Amino acid sequence: MSNVPAVVLLSTAITDQQGWYILAAVSTLAGNATPIASAATLLVLDQSSRNGIAISVRRLVRIGLPVAVVTSVAAVIVLQYLL
Repeated sequence: MSNVPAVVLLSTAITDQQGWYILAAVSTLAGNATPIASAATLLVLDQSSRNGIAISVRRLVRIGLPVAVVTSVAAVIVLQYLL
C-alpha cells in the first residue's frame, strides 16, 4: 500500500499531537520498504533503469525493508523522548 492511503486510513485513529508526529515520520520512512510504498521510490527505479542500472524488486525490499523498520523505530523513540 502506498503511504498516502495508509495515512488517510490511519489518521482516523489519531487522537493527539504526538500521534500525528509519529504518523508523519513513520509514513514517510516506511516508503523505503517497497517500490509501491512511495512515488519517490518509483521515480528512482525509473531513472536508474533509464541510465542502465537495473534494481530488482527483491533487492530493493531486501535493503529497503530493514532500513524502513530501523528508521521508523528510531523515529518513534526520538519522538517519544522529545514530545
